Amino acid sequence: MTRIKLKRIRFWFIDNQFLVVKGPLGKLFFKSSFLIIKKRLFFTSKAAANSFFSRARSLIKGLIYGFFIEIKTEGVGLKFFRYSKAPRFISFSFGFSHTIVYKMPKSIVFRCHKYRLILFSNRLTLLSLIAKRIRAYRPPDPYKSKGVKFASEALKLKPGKQRQR
Repeated sequence: MTRIKLKRIRFWFIDNQFLVVKGPLGKLFFKSSFLIIKKRLFFTSKAAANSFFSRARSLIKGLIYGFFIEIKTEGVGLKFFRYSKAPRFISFSFGFSHTIVYKMPKSIVFRCHKYRLILFSNRLTLLSLIAKRIRAYRPPDPYKSKGVKFASEALKLKPGKQRQR
């Protein structure tokens, strides 16, 4: 087991297969295609090296700062609710005849306002996956822009039918 230490981040290489990264917001690990010989990294290809360093940068940023995604609703009757008795569950009222109940993973912290949902985590891939699943229940309409969308998302609206005179 090889250990490298930066200011607030610690890296461990376990069995020449796994990279473990520990920081102020938790501990994460991932498997990559590299070899460690005398405290030097060797990769199977240049693409594997680029992928490794890209994922390592993402892990470091997530463990120091974290990631967040804000989801907004536009339209009548689209709301988010948090259960008081079960704090890991969130309920969506998206204009269907029933409410949708979704269980959040433990690694995601969320704040639920009436028309806004803020998700925070140190794992970007899990965070974006959960956000896309929530958005898939009621994606924005391309004509009226009603539905669930990301706060940073810019929608290009389609023109409606032209009226003949």
